[in-house]
Amino acid sequence: MAYNKKGYNQRARAIQTLTDEHFEPENHAKSRKAVWRKHIYPIYGMCYRTYLSYLKVDPPSSNGQLRLF
Repeated sequence: MAYNKKGYNQRARAIQTLTDEHFEPENHAKSRKAVWRKHIYPIYGMCYRTYLSYLKVDPPSSNGQLRLF
């Protein structure tokens, strides 16, 4: 049985888009911690450190073709 990270990459992409929509660098009311508290934690229920690790994920582009070599 083969395992993949398809669900993990979809969740990371969704979290990154939510962060891009609500994050403002100079505004403390819209910091990453505030975005996590107001938008990410109620939906996904993850801790702040996990949220930060999801922001670092670079999801692969899905072109639909498998690579063997």
